Order: sequence, then structure tokens, then C-alpha cells
Amino acid sequence: MDSNHIVTLYIFVTSDTPDLYINIIGYCIEHYPIKKIVFLRVLEDRGQKKSVEESLKRIKESVSQQLDL
Repeated sequence: MDSNHIVTLYIFVTSDTPDLYINIIGYCIEHYPIKKIVFLRVLEDRGQKKSVEESLKRIKESVSQQLDL
């Protein structure tokens, strides 16, 4: 794989528990040149957008904290 190639890991969030994503991220970082991680969640309606964005932000922060440890 080209060393200049940016690999993005997309994770579809199905739970607000960040522990579920730690092993996935750790494995991918160890085996692939991950440069960016994107958390995604499917909206059932547009009225949920703000709460979903806030939830994804909390998950991202929790995962980042656990990975830093």
C-alpha cells in the first residue's frame, strides 16, 4: 500500500457504549495505516440530527480517552 495513501476507518455506531469500538480501532491501527476514523450513525428522521451528533461526539471523546490510556 502506498505510504502516502490515507486510510479512513468508518465505524457505524450502534451503541452508546464506547468500549465496543476500542478493540476494532486498536486492531485496525495495528494492521493498517489508519489516518482518520469516522463515526457514523443512521438517522431515523432529521429531527434527531442534533442529538445524534452530540451522542457521536461523546462516543468519540470517550474512545479517545480510553485509547490514550
